[in-house]
Amino acid sequence: MRKSGKEHRGARTGLHPITRILCCQLEDQARLALPRLLKRDHNIEVTGRLVRRHLPLKSGGHLEVNILGEARGAGKAIHIVGEGKIRLDRRDVDRFLQRTVPLAQAELGEIQPVLVTYMTPEPGLEDFIRQQGILLYYSYDFAPPAPAGA
Repeated sequence: MRKSGKEHRGARTGLHPITRILCCQLEDQARLALPRLLKRDHNIEVTGRLVRRHLPLKSGGHLEVNILGEARGAGKAIHIVGEGKIRLDRRDVDRFLQRTVPLAQAELGEIQPVLVTYMTPEPGLEDFIRQQGILLYYSYDFAPPAPAGA
C-alpha cells in the first residue's frame, strides 16, 4: 500500500529526533577524541575543552558551533570550529564553508575548520574537503589507541 504525502512527511519528521540524537552523540565523541587526534595528525594542541556554543555575532544574532575550542598550532593561537553530520554530503560542506567558516573567522580570527561524520557517500568529497583546508575525521577514528604490546 502506498503512503500519502502527509503520511510520508510524518514518517520523515518522526526520524528527525533520532537523527538529532545520533548527530549530538557523534559530536560528543568528537569533542573527546579530537584533542588526541589533532595533536597526533597535525601537531595542534587543544588548550581547553571542546564545547558546543552559541557564538554571539557582532552583527547581531548568534552562530551555533557544535565543536568549538581554543588551540595552538604552528606556534600561534587558533580556534577549532567544527560540525558533525551523520551522512556528510557536498551540500553540508558548502553550507559549512559559506556560513560557519566565514562567520567564525570574523568573530574569532584564526580558525581550523573540522568536520566529523559517520560516512561520506559521494566519491571525491574527501579530497574536496581537504583541498578547502578542512580537517575530516570519521567516527571510527575516535576509538582509543590500542595499548602498547597489544
